[in-house]
Amino acid sequence: QLYVMSRMPNKALDLVEQIRSQPSLQDAAQTNRTELLFVETAAHLAQSDVKGAETAVQATMRQYPGDERLLATASQVYMRYGCYSNALLTMDQQLALSPTNLNILVNKGYACIQAGAFEQAIPPLTQVLAVQTNNYSALLNRAICYLRASKLDPAQRDYEILQKAFPTAFQIYYGLAEIAWQRKDTNSAIRNYQLYLANAKTNTAEAKLVSERLKGLTSAPR
Repeated sequence: QLYVMSRMPNKALDLVEQIRSQPSLQDAAQTNRTELLFVETAAHLAQSDVKGAETAVQATMRQYPGDERLLATASQVYMRYGCYSNALLTMDQQLALSPTNLNILVNKGYACIQAGAFEQAIPPLTQVLAVQTNNYSALLNRAICYLRASKLDPAQRDYEILQKAFPTAFQIYYGLAEIAWQRKDTNSAIRNYQLYLANAKTNTAEAKLVSERLKGLTSAPR
């Protein structure tokens, strides 16, 4: 783990190979298989060797089929290194074993968003919200997915629920403004963009985009 953290993945893989090749360490390797998989997968991904990471995960899962801790470890490492498509594959295997695990469902929704699969993110987030109606993180992610998938009515419903709970959250006003802008509802778009700027930091790229859009809306004839 220290080798991986110190950006020396080759040395980490050398140690993994030594552990696997020594019969006297097989019991320890089995007992610590989640830690070993974490190091091996992370070391490959630190070298941008996705195939090597996949091979390590598949080999370990063949040896320990249905081990949920190993699948969770693989998902965690894939997410850490931005390999969201790979993470989704291991999460689906986790959900086949534990279909109502809320943490996995939330993570799947997030991974789908990062992979640009917005419509695919909606069902797992909806499943979470059916159990945890006040899971506002899941609700915000679902609102974003609805908006990005051009499902404006359900997006607005989610954002309005969030607005009542967090009346000064600029992310919510951005979403509501984008919905109004897509609907060509100029007055609503202006109002929500103004509320966004009143609550957000103004030195970000997003805030500059909002300012430009607001300028265009307020200067256009209505």
